Amino acid sequence: MDPNTLSPDLRRLFSGVELYTDHRPYALVSLPRDQMRPVTILFGGLADPFAALIVDKAEITVLMHELDWSLGSRGLTGMRVENDFRLITFDLVLDLDTVGFIAVVSRLLAEADLSLLPLAAYSRDHIFVRGRDFARAWKVLSDFIAECKQIKDEPPTLRSDPSPSGGAGGR
Repeated sequence: MDPNTLSPDLRRLFSGVELYTDHRPYALVSLPRDQMRPVTILFGGLADPFAALIVDKAEITVLMHELDWSLGSRGLTGMRVENDFRLITFDLVLDLDTVGFIAVVSRLLAEADLSLLPLAAYSRDHIFVRGRDFARAWKVLSDFIAECKQIKDEPPTLRSDPSPSGGAGGR
């Protein structure tokens, strides 16, 4: 993807982002809804971030370090587990009205034939990729961020006459 095709605002966001990972493997788990109580207890005993709990009408999804999952999941039934996902955090506080950020990330990784699992926290976006794909995903994203940093956008300029008709006008 050519960073010149992005809006200047989106390109500036990518120019300012730092990638973060904790280099730890994560488990992605699906559980039946009747396991809600023991799963919430499991979250109470976590020592370190990152972890996510999603409850929808069909299932409970848990994403946490493999070690935390293996220690805390005893006694849970009906689970499906996929291991070796890796965290990539876009370490930049994003406005809640930001449009297109994850779409660009998704397109970059899709063009490299890499899948992702996106998750949004209140102020930062995260993705998880398979461990076998982590190095390639990191490189694709790092290279794109470096390209965005090379482009020197002009700051937005104020027109001396903001009215569309050229006459005196307000805001």
